[in-house]
Amino acid sequence: MDKISQSKAMVWMRDNSTGELKLIDSLQNINDIRYMSPNEWKMLKSSSELLVTANKDQNSEVLYRGRCIELSDWRAI
Repeated sequence: MDKISQSKAMVWMRDNSTGELKLIDSLQNINDIRYMSPNEWKMLKSSSELLVTANKDQNSEVLYRGRCIELSDWRAI
């Protein structure tokens, strides 16, 4: 991760039913506490995995891949 700017690295979610990747935002924006819309939150909850890529091209180098888990209910924040 040190070689790639957080503003260029992108976070994606994989749709659980279609397998399609959907862009969430840059890693920098998420790191800066970007709040998700209700629609984005719903899509995230039904995703099968999260990915971080080197840039906005979904076929670029995958820096991280992992399962999507809910750490807390959004109303808890």
